[in-house]
Amino acid sequence: SGNSKLLELGAMKWPELKGAEHINQQLSELATKRKSKRKAEQQNLFDFTDSGTTVTQQVREAEYPYSTNTKTRQRNDEADNIPPSVYEAVLPVILAKLSTPKSSDELAELLDVTKAQLNKWLIIAVEDKAIEKLSRPVRYALANDNDS
Repeated sequence: SGNSKLLELGAMKWPELKGAEHINQQLSELATKRKSKRKAEQQNLFDFTDSGTTVTQQVREAEYPYSTNTKTRQRNDEADNIPPSVYEAVLPVILAKLSTPKSSDELAELLDVTKAQLNKWLIIAVEDKAIEKLSRPVRYALANDNDS
């Protein structure tokens, strides 16, 4: 029945009341008991991680950048491979989109970035001779030495 399903889901069983004059006191006592029981059962969402250790333990056991631990050195080596600027990270993506000449509006839409930000990157790419700025209409294309 509906009540048994509610009990299975954790609902409280309705208590037998000892008299109408004491109902407020009884319900208050039940609520207090239930609240303390639930608090004892409930764990903090951030207490445990997938590995079963607490977040606090992981922070205490964290390896520092100057560690001789192999895992730490591997993470530091991976960090060394990160481009020093966002422009250097995004330039290969811009170049890949320029298989045919495109306007800055088309590129901004393809890359899902603001036109203002894209224009800053395009100016640098033209200065670096990674791409060429074509005119009538204004479009951007791969520089001759970038053609595959």
